[in-house]
Amino acid sequence: MRLAQERRRAARIDVARACRVRRQAGLAFGTARTINMSTGGALLEVDSTRPIAPGERLAVAVAWDSGPLVGSSSFV
Repeated sequence: MRLAQERRRAARIDVARACRVRRQAGLAFGTARTINMSTGGALLEVDSTRPIAPGERLAVAVAWDSGPLVGSSSFV
């Protein structure tokens, strides 16, 4: 896997949390995990057979507590 060029200005902090993602173009939810975060963004590992296109909009809900799943109600 080729890593993208670093674009964040803020330092990254390793944070491993469960999350769910929803593509704006569809209603389906997918699972993911945070790898690291900064004040300007997050690196996610997304479980999907369809690649996410550059610029594609996603809704992301992160489980900040110890719960393994994030409910649909977490999305606004």
